[in-house]
Amino acid sequence: MAVKSGGGKKKLALILCLSILLPIALGIAAFFVVDYALVDTPYDSIRLPKHIEVAKYMGAALSESKVMEEYEKSKSELLAQHFTTKEKINSGKVAEGQNVTVTVVAYDYTDNMLGTKIESVSFQNKEIVGVKKYDLENLPKDEEILFPELQNKLIGADFNFGSQYMNNMAPDLIYTYPEDYNVAAVKGKKVLHRIYIESVTVSKVAEWNDELFAQNSATVDEFLGMKIGAKTVKEFEDYMLEQIRLNLLWNSIVDASKVKEYPEKKVKLYSDEFDAYYNNLMDQNDWEFSELLKQLETDESGYINTRKTYAEGIVKEEMILYEIIQAEKIRVSRSEYKAELAKLAADGGVTPEEFEDNYGKALTERTIIWEKVKQYLLDNATIVE
Repeated sequence: MAVKSGGGKKKLALILCLSILLPIALGIAAFFVVDYALVDTPYDSIRLPKHIEVAKYMGAALSESKVMEEYEKSKSELLAQHFTTKEKINSGKVAEGQNVTVTVVAYDYTDNMLGTKIESVSFQNKEIVGVKKYDLENLPKDEEILFPELQNKLIGADFNFGSQYMNNMAPDLIYTYPEDYNVAAVKGKKVLHRIYIESVTVSKVAEWNDELFAQNSATVDEFLGMKIGAKTVKEFEDYMLEQIRLNLLWNSIVDASKVKEYPEKKVKLYSDEFDAYYNNLMDQNDWEFSELLKQLETDESGYINTRKTYAEGIVKEEMILYEIIQAEKIRVSRSEYKAELAKLAADGGVTPEEFEDNYGKALTERTIIWEKVKQYLLDNATIVE
C-alpha cells in the first residue's frame, strides 16, 4: 500500500516515528517470521518445473452435479454398511437388485476342452450386492464391476435351498481374459467359470432422517474414521459436501497435471515404503512372498505394477502440492498448526501428542498444509453445474 505524504513536516515526523519504533517493529517481524516458517519442503533440491507441469488451479472448475453424485454414493455406502438388513430368499429366480453370494471355480478351456482348475481366478462365498443386467457393449466407465458377464449369467437363474434336487447353479461363463489382464495365469486365455449360488437376499434399508443420526452418531463416526458427532442429516451433509468438494477439486487438478520426468530418488523412497509395509505384513503372518501374492489376488508383475503406481502417484501429488505452495507463498503458522493438529487429533480420538507420535511430525505438517492448500483452491474455484 502506498503512503501519501501531506507535506515535508509530516513526512519528517513519520520518519522520526519509524526510527523510534524500528526496534519494536523488527521484534514483531521476527516473531511473525518464526510463526509462519512452518512448511515442509522436501523438494527444495529438485527443480520442479523440470519434472511437473501443473494444470490450471486458480479458478479451476468444480462440477456441483458431480459433487452431489459423489455425496449420494457416500450416503448409499453408509446405509449399505451400517443401516441395511438382509432378508434371505429360499427359492425363485435371481432378480436384479438382489444380493447373491457365489462360489466360482475357474478351469482352463483351451480348444473348448475343460482343463485344470485355475486357483488365481477362482473364489469362494463372494457376495455381489445388487446384481444388475449389463449391456456388455456399453459398460459404465466409473463403476467397479465384478464380472458383468457373470452377473448376466446369474439373473434369471433358478435356485431352491430347500430342495435336495436343485443344484443351485447359474449357467457356466466362458470368458477370454484380455492380454493385459493383471493375473499372468489367465492373460489372453479362454476360461470356463462354474458358478455356484450360495445364498440370495434382499436388502431392507433404514429410513434416512434425523432420528437415524441422533441414535447412531458413533456409528457414523466409525464409518467416516473420524469424530464429527453428526446428529442430524444436515450436519452429516454439510461435512460430507465440504470434503467431497475439496477432494474432487484436488483430484481434477492432479489428473490434469502432467509429469515430465519422475525424480528417481523420490519414487524409490515410496517404493521402499511400499515394500516395507508388505514385508512387515509377511513377517506378522509368517507368509512367503507367494502366499502374499495369493492373498492380494495378483502375481509378481501385478505387485510390481501396483508398487509403481503407488510410488509415482504420491510423488506426482507432492510435486503439485509444493509447486502451488511456492507459487502462492502458502504457509502454516504455528498457531494454525496447533489448532489443526488439535482438530486432527480430536477427529482421530487421540491427543495431539499421540497423533504426532503415530504419524510423525513431518507427515503431520504436510497433511495440515495440504488441507490448507485444498481449502485455498476451493475458495478460488469456479463452480459449475
